[in-house]
Amino acid sequence: MKKFLIVIAILIVIGAIASTNSGSDDDSSGDGQTVETKDNRVSSKDKKGKVKVTDKDFSVKEYHYVNILKNTEYFLVVTNNSAPSVGIDINMTAYDKDNNVIGAGNGSITVLGKGETSIAPIYFNNVDNIDHVSYNMTYDTSPFYSPVLSDLKIVENVNPKNVVVTITNNGSKAAKFVEVQALFFDSKGNLVNNNSTFITDNDFEIKPGATISEQLDFYGKSFAKVECYYTGRR
Repeated sequence: MKKFLIVIAILIVIGAIASTNSGSDDDSSGDGQTVETKDNRVSSKDKKGKVKVTDKDFSVKEYHYVNILKNTEYFLVVTNNSAPSVGIDINMTAYDKDNNVIGAGNGSITVLGKGETSIAPIYFNNVDNIDHVSYNMTYDTSPFYSPVLSDLKIVENVNPKNVVVTITNNGSKAAKFVEVQALFFDSKGNLVNNNSTFITDNDFEIKPGATISEQLDFYGKSFAKVECYYTGRR
């Protein structure tokens, strides 16, 4: 009887071991899939859990001109093609035709939502012979402020000597510190002048449902085209 019980116990142990091994094989396959998915998520985040973005997530256009004071005004027009809202800081270095460093400047965009386009002006004081530039853009995917540009209805009326911008806030919250940069181009497509102004009330806001207009003048003989870009936040 004892031998029979021992045999039964041995069979139970063997069965348990076989079942465990079989489960390990299945779990190994499952873990492999889980690890792959987890790695895919981690690859898009930093160690603090913030979503990571790279330069490839943004489209950038560059404009510049030398003003009457012989200073170079540079503009980066940036479109956010990534999912998160971001704050952007820019450090730019300017070079002459012999690749000598002749200037440096900084710019920023406080917050830029998904699909939004905004502008970062960068000013080079007493530098008027820039041949090319290099720049680094750093991104904060957890910005303190929220984007607001997608809430704004914007109408631009272009006249021979100015552009009048009218903005209506269609959002449910106030749009704060809304600013427009107007870039004026000649018939050859060269940037020849710019102007900027805030479009806000006395509280530096556009209240929900409110409409505000501002005029941006062109200082020169004539221009062929104007492009307006906006910044703002909630």
